[in-house]
Amino acid sequence: MPDLFTAVNPATGQKLTEYQYTTKEKLNDIIERSYSSYERQKDVDYKQRVTKLRKLADLLEERIDELAKIITDEMGKPYHGSKGEIQKCAKHARFYADKAEEFLTPKQVKTEAKATYIRFDPIGPIYHMIPFNFPFWLAIKSAIPILLAGNTIIHRNAKTVPDAGIALEKLFIDAGFDDDEFLNVFTNHEQTDEILAHPKVRGTTFTGSTKAGAKIAASAGKNLKKCVMELGGSDAVVVLDDADSDEAAEIAIASRMRNGGQTCTAGKRFIIDAKVYDQFIEKLIPKVREFKMGDPYEEDTQLGPMSSKDVLNTLVDQLEKGVKGGAKILLEGGPAKEEKFSGGYYFRPVIAEVTEDNILFTEETFGPIFAVIKAKNEKDALRIANNSIYGLGAVVISKDRARAEKFAVKLEAGTVSINKSVNSDSRLPSGGVKGSGFGRECGEWGIYEFANIKTVWVE
Repeated sequence: MPDLFTAVNPATGQKLTEYQYTTKEKLNDIIERSYSSYERQKDVDYKQRVTKLRKLADLLEERIDELAKIITDEMGKPYHGSKGEIQKCAKHARFYADKAEEFLTPKQVKTEAKATYIRFDPIGPIYHMIPFNFPFWLAIKSAIPILLAGNTIIHRNAKTVPDAGIALEKLFIDAGFDDDEFLNVFTNHEQTDEILAHPKVRGTTFTGSTKAGAKIAASAGKNLKKCVMELGGSDAVVVLDDADSDEAAEIAIASRMRNGGQTCTAGKRFIIDAKVYDQFIEKLIPKVREFKMGDPYEEDTQLGPMSSKDVLNTLVDQLEKGVKGGAKILLEGGPAKEEKFSGGYYFRPVIAEVTEDNILFTEETFGPIFAVIKAKNEKDALRIANNSIYGLGAVVISKDRARAEKFAVKLEAGTVSINKSVNSDSRLPSGGVKGSGFGRECGEWGIYEFANIKTVWVE
């Protein structure tokens, strides 16, 4: 593994920054600092952290333009979408500031004892690994409840978005988390085992691919460290036979195309009842074709570049294998050929009709490929939807609410949305089942994952 790594602007292919991986000596020092901070923070009233969270929310809004620019430059997200990501982070900080007392006040339980109550105490430094696709939101989403409980964080962004990690550390420090509660590192994959083996690191949270998550979870398990794994997804979007085809196509696009399709909870497998299949495809194709790809700084751009050359190459490889495996292309796309896009990693949307054994159905595709499949009926649609190693999110589209809710109960997924795309919400738990991981973020569940849920019995 080389000592240096480079961040590249995916819209132009030009080098942005170059950094050195954190050395072993510096990493050990950061772990010690993080643990010392935890020793101090565990005795600090959570109400002091609430004040800091409100300051953090203010700073996110004050710095929205510069932070959004980091996102757009490093991963290619359209600028208006990057600003939306920062706004969501500020809202999340305020949510936990408002809910801290409800979530962290010891809970009384009536027993025969004089008193019985449950405390939520911190456990220590948490190794915090965040991917490229939402470099601020996914970091803030899990970091805030971890810190609010009194833990500390050793933070690592994906190497393609290093300036996001630097900016995050500065944000937390400027908000008042200036006692080494949040320390940014540039670690490589080989250092993960070393970090998780350290006795002063007490847990890890990882958002990323199922393959990488399995290795990290194995390392955490070997070292008896608590972990939360929010992993890949190949979400099913199920269109039942009573659905309005025009509305279904709009929901499908909202689900697949958000963030250029680079979203774990994006719809990736579109399972359409045979009775409405032709109408759905007829509505979908022109809507996808109209989706504007362009410079991420142009106001009307809806689709920017893929976030890196690796992501683009993987998508191209999957598409080629999918076609060889029998996928029927209904809307041609792939790497953009226009001169104005030649330096970047642009990929035009594809709609492909597939079978259940096709790679576009069995693997997660992290980009704008719609894998559509025809279901014989509702029962067949359910079988197809659950025929996946993944179980992160799912969408059901139907005019009949009761019918859709019954269908939702049977879907193997951590989140099911009816008549809308899946989106994370500060108020609700997010996470998956099967190959999409375990553990939950957001709401009170996001705090309790990294808390010592301690029972106190007073005789």
